[in-house]
Amino acid sequence: MAGPAQPYAAFLSYAPRDGAKAGEIRTLLEERGLRCAVAARGLRAGRGIGRDVHQEMDEARAFVLVVSRATEGSRPTREEILAAHRRGMPIFGIFIERTEPSDELDFFIPAKQRIDASSGRTVDHVAELARQLQGAGPKPITPLGGPTLSPWARRIMGMPGIIVVLALSALLLWAFTRFVGSGGFR
Repeated sequence: MAGPAQPYAAFLSYAPRDGAKAGEIRTLLEERGLRCAVAARGLRAGRGIGRDVHQEMDEARAFVLVVSRATEGSRPTREEILAAHRRGMPIFGIFIERTEPSDELDFFIPAKQRIDASSGRTVDHVAELARQLQGAGPKPITPLGGPTLSPWARRIMGMPGIIVVLALSALLLWAFTRFVGSGGFR
């Protein structure tokens, strides 16, 4: 009996036009033992594509965007990068064409996590990507270098925050009613 599946090393996102190149990158990463999730792979009958994409993203340690001129015009790619950002995933870009990233992509993909694969051998560029992905480890790094909480930790930390806000609100309301009850400013 097989053990539980390992989490994905990366969720691979690409514009439809770049599917062949993304497939090559996925194959090269998986040959290095880095399991990849791709939106079009592993979909189960009867379930929505969005649900499967989000589940696979939740199981991935990092997000890899295959960047080309077609990336900017791909709505699913934009939605996936935003979902990765909301999850606090480290975002890597492998640029398969010489193109300047838009301001939006420039914001989401830190310079140190960009790989120019527009020339040279793809296998060499993917080796560098694999090295960076392995360094991402189980704790994701963030573009700003600050600490990142997992979705589970954010849910747990959210409840104490709500309690503190409610307690402070109650204290302010109590102080205000005491102030008004005592005649306020005379």
